[in-house]
Amino acid sequence: MKKLLLLVSVAILIVSCSKKNNAPNSIVGKWYVTTDSLALYVNGSLYEHDSYTSDRQNYTEFVADGSGSEIFIRSTLLGGNAVDDAFAVFTYTVSGNEIDYSFPDQTVGEEQVGAFTQTGTITSHTTNTLSIVVTQSLNANGNTYKQVEIENFIK
Repeated sequence: MKKLLLLVSVAILIVSCSKKNNAPNSIVGKWYVTTDSLALYVNGSLYEHDSYTSDRQNYTEFVADGSGSEIFIRSTLLGGNAVDDAFAVFTYTVSGNEIDYSFPDQTVGEEQVGAFTQTGTITSHTTNTLSIVVTQSLNANGNTYKQVEIENFIK
């Protein structure tokens, strides 16, 4: 009986002490947008919301050297400014669940876009799925504007 208890105790100890790798897999690769939701708040109140389900045409690609690109075959942006058949480049860094993007001056579709940075939170990440929430705020003309985008991807 003592040997059985000892074996069970050792087995429990081995199982409970085995390492679990909870670190997310690398985000490097081509990630296809499955859903995209964008909300605009003005002074804390929802002003406009748009979301769509993608047929895996739009994608974001993260390269191991810290560069990346976004391809928009169909995009729905707030304010009626849809961007279709566009390409954008960026650099990025990941620290924990935070991702920092830096977009240079560039032409996206037919629109010239000035350089900007944004920070997102990786809210879910497995080998084949990725969810990123990007929140941006701006104070202008006595108002506080906040934009929240939630993008869900599959590989």
